[in-house]
Amino acid sequence: MDPEQKWRRDDMKSGRLLLAHRQMLSHRWHNRFMLVITKHRVAPEEMRDWLDSAKAAIAPLAARPGCLSVQIGLATDEADLVVIVSSWESVGDYRKALSNFDVKAQSIPFLSTAVDESSAFEVVFESRDGEAIDHAPARAWDADIVGLGDAAGSSIAHRIEH
Repeated sequence: MDPEQKWRRDDMKSGRLLLAHRQMLSHRWHNRFMLVITKHRVAPEEMRDWLDSAKAAIAPLAARPGCLSVQIGLATDEADLVVIVSSWESVGDYRKALSNFDVKAQSIPFLSTAVDESSAFEVVFESRDGEAIDHAPARAWDADIVGLGDAAGSSIAHRIEH
């Protein structure tokens, strides 16, 4: 392949990637509000020191673009339960924030001490200024039951086996 053909092939490939990236950015799920909720168990006698550490650890995360707010809440009926809730303009903003050096160095190690459960949530309903707003979820309702090849039927599975 001569250099001109290779350049054209690479240019077409990068053009397709750029188009796919533009489509992803304009896709409805990219601009979805997101909540990240982590629960932490803290001994009551360690709570004051823990809260000081939590504030310092989440500061780099709260400073990232797209972070709307970060809140720390104490459970009213369990003395050792604390929640950290952050709100984000989009999934993309949250993912970009996680790649920041200061966030990796300070926030992530602290947040990784949370109770092991799902922590990232897509906003599907909100009530703001008296207005009820429904958002269609970006994640398919059947995402956990439909596997690769299921939607295409048995003909795909048959072709893969042979």
